Amino acid sequence: MEDASIWLAGLKNGLTDIMASVIDYLPSLAAAVVLLLAGWYIGKMARAGSIKITHALNRIMDGFVATGRLATIRVSESAASLVGNAVFWLVLFIFVTAAADAAGLTIFSVWLESIVTYLPNLLGGGFIIFVGYLVSIAIRDLVATALSTLSVRQSDMIGAILQWATFLTAVIVGLEQI
Repeated sequence: MEDASIWLAGLKNGLTDIMASVIDYLPSLAAAVVLLLAGWYIGKMARAGSIKITHALNRIMDGFVATGRLATIRVSESAASLVGNAVFWLVLFIFVTAAADAAGLTIFSVWLESIVTYLPNLLGGGFIIFVGYLVSIAIRDLVATALSTLSVRQSDMIGAILQWATFLTAVIVGLEQI
């Protein structure tokens, strides 16, 4: 009988320790849940904002570039939605990283933080490539138009060569940034 009481006392002590650990962990868990909910909400707002920004870019392009090949470049609705979703997941990913840190999941948190610190390089490189693409189209139009007014036969080909040279330069710079 004494063995059973020792066993029950050990079980009681073990359960008390587990409950104390769970109670100590609850504030961290609550903070992580709050961060996840805030990230979801802020991500949804950022998605809507980025879609509005892409529509504003289309209106700006309508005002500034009415003729030429650049006049056909617009952000489609599906591309705007894709950008919005990418922004949403990026924001949510950052908040998941913060929630993992708040919850005390150190290994997972360190891994996510290393990815988050790499994201600015990735986004910067992508932005450089995108702007390089737009600039290359503008250079092609400018050179082809200028050479055609001078009656140069291969004006479109020269413009295309300069477009590709500009775009490849932007790709190389963007990849180096990444």
